[in-house]
Amino acid sequence: MTRTMKGRNSRTLERLICVQAKSGGECDYHSVRLRDVEQEIIDRAEELIPPSVDADLDEEIEALRDELRELEDAISTLVDVVERAPSVALSKRLTTREAERDKVSAALEAAEARALECRSNVVQHRARRLQAALKALRADPKRKNRALLPAANAALRECLARIVVNYDTHQLHLHWRHGGNPTIIHYAVAELFGAPLAPQKTA
Repeated sequence: MTRTMKGRNSRTLERLICVQAKSGGECDYHSVRLRDVEQEIIDRAEELIPPSVDADLDEEIEALRDELRELEDAISTLVDVVERAPSVALSKRLTTREAERDKVSAALEAAEARALECRSNVVQHRARRLQAALKALRADPKRKNRALLPAANAALRECLARIVVNYDTHQLHLHWRHGGNPTIIHYAVAELFGAPLAPQKTA
């Protein structure tokens, strides 16, 4: 999603819309007040509990390590062959294997980084820090302490990869950096999008 401004007061009227919808893509054009989304997350601080760690992550890392070892062996063999009998075909095969190795190596590095973040003590510590930052904002509704909002934003970025606003189901999907299922927050339409207009009385 991206931000857009509607009206003169940039803070109170700043809204979120789908990037594809804004550019005329497949998504329907719906905007959501940014301030209300922020407040919904602040009010539900106690619900921001990190999901269980991905049980398959260790297996994924081991499989990537095995694949990387096999590619390294294949590359070493090809290098020996090319040195003894150079050819264009063998050089191309070597280049292909090296590209595959780099791709697997990058995937392994990313998986190991996730595993580090998945250590329960690290995840829980970050989640507690996030809850504390959001509760501090809730206790200061007039935002007198200007340091609280940047601290909460930093804690959100540290814990969450992204937040998805589902307009149709009235949900916020909070995706955690360490993986697992997203935390889903339900909200009332009137709270997030403004109370619907009352029906007009007829004479």
